[in-house]
Amino acid sequence: MQLTEISERLQLAMDTSAAGTWELHLPSMHFYLDSHNHDICFAGPDRFDNTYSSFIALIHPDDHFMVDQHFRTAINAKTDIDISCRFVNATGQAHFAHIRGRLVDTSVPASPRFIGIIWDITEKKLLEEKAEELRIDRQREITAAALHAEENERKRISEMLHDSVSQLLYGIKLQLSEKDYAEAIAKANKLLDTVIQETRNISFQLAPSMLADFGLAATVNELCRRLSTPHVQIDANVSGFSAPGELFLEETIFRIIQELVNNCMKHSGASHIHISVKKNKLIEILVTDNGKGFKYEKLDKPPKGAGLISIRNRLALYNGKLDISSAPGKGTTVRVQLAVG
Repeated sequence: MQLTEISERLQLAMDTSAAGTWELHLPSMHFYLDSHNHDICFAGPDRFDNTYSSFIALIHPDDHFMVDQHFRTAINAKTDIDISCRFVNATGQAHFAHIRGRLVDTSVPASPRFIGIIWDITEKKLLEEKAEELRIDRQREITAAALHAEENERKRISEMLHDSVSQLLYGIKLQLSEKDYAEAIAKANKLLDTVIQETRNISFQLAPSMLADFGLAATVNELCRRLSTPHVQIDANVSGFSAPGELFLEETIFRIIQELVNNCMKHSGASHIHISVKKNKLIEILVTDNGKGFKYEKLDKPPKGAGLISIRNRLALYNGKLDISSAPGKGTTVRVQLAVG
């Protein structure tokens, strides 16, 4: 079958895919390109004289050796050619191309040749490079968000230790310096009880062991009890988690709730916070407060700041969604959905 016959069969493919045919006659090492490939390979008359060596010279210098070795291996081993490379013109402009070919007419000693197609894959390669850049940028954002969340957590722990435990220990030291030792020891004992309680509270917030022992419902209720104050009442309703389940999932849910409640207590000015967790086909988390609210407009991208960065990272693990409903003077409701199972 001649090159012209191949071109006729593949004319439709060439018209729609920016592809062209080629032929390498092995006895003479003459290399033939059709008009499509003259454009793809920048094969002007001053650069290409229908020889294998001039064809290889059209290839980007960084790809020369690789392509030549691939062709020579295919010729010697009588295997197919399947390779991607770059072709470059005299001014340095490059096209990405994919070369495929196979050996034909091996039964006739005088006319064995490779025939094949070259596709222009420049647009595909540029899109792949852009996608890779976006992937790297996204990974950098995730890493930065994780580090930011970690630093915020360290700062929060530091503040808790300074504002509670450190101050209480300093108070104990002052009490023990009093001359009335009996009264000083009594007061110090009371402060030590408070230190112990504060330490337990911090430990619970960092890693609640009861999550593994008693499950999510008990742990969320305990969180409500510990965080409620005379000024802020917190309650919860958890359904679908009757027994301890998958620990990592329940830790994720607990951390999301913990972060949302912390945001409410810091920013909303609410006197009541309600937590609802339901597990059916999806897991739905609702955290509602009666605070001052704010003007919220739905954004294409997840919101940043106010502790929501760490929530966004956790949502990504379960194809989760986050929705915020709020208005000035009408409180705020945050709805989180997690896809599981």
